[in-house]
Amino acid sequence: EKGMGLNAVKHVRSLMSGIFQHAAALGYTTTNPVHFAKVLVTPNAPKATPHYTIMEMASALTVLQGQTQARLVMVLTFIGLRPSEIRGLKREDVDLDGGVLRIRRSAWRSSINEGGKGKNSSRDVTLGPVVMGILKDHMEAQRSQRGFLLENTLGMPLDLDALARDVIKPTFAASGLEWKGYYAGRRGSETEMNRYTNGNSQITSHHFGHTKAVADAHYIKPI
Repeated sequence: EKGMGLNAVKHVRSLMSGIFQHAAALGYTTTNPVHFAKVLVTPNAPKATPHYTIMEMASALTVLQGQTQARLVMVLTFIGLRPSEIRGLKREDVDLDGGVLRIRRSAWRSSINEGGKGKNSSRDVTLGPVVMGILKDHMEAQRSQRGFLLENTLGMPLDLDALARDVIKPTFAASGLEWKGYYAGRRGSETEMNRYTNGNSQITSHHFGHTKAVADAHYIKPI
């Protein structure tokens, strides 16, 4: 009734079901009432999720020159990293000689999760010369207190929402670019990579740390 969307309702239902399932395992209840619940109001259908085109990616990296942190964050989204994975990166994960970025953890708010979001999240991502150049520029320009690739003044993982609000969005607006969010870079990356595999997401899904089914359902956009 208040306008909650279909996906949000599904998340709430899943959480409630998990809570009752846990309670049943501990002997506090013998039923899971969520299984019998029905949503009486039709939720709003999810809106189409945006993505950056290859030209928008190139333009973004151009207008962010001089903003080393912002430029690095955006290029990492453009090769398919999740925001939490970007925050969790450490300098030891960067292999410029081998052209590889090792994704080994995620950081959400103040929580550091070794291994990342799920079983497919821990992976090695191959880097090209553009990304390696931006990584090198950032690592030479920025010092690290606790080893994270992107840190705030206290040495903790950088707040990407604040970076978007204070730096990226104003720069985009001044240059006539549309800010579509960080995940739009991940969607654009997977879409462009699939252009070169004739749409075979089985080949590319490991690069993004999820399954083929997730890629097809949520990330690959029409070309």
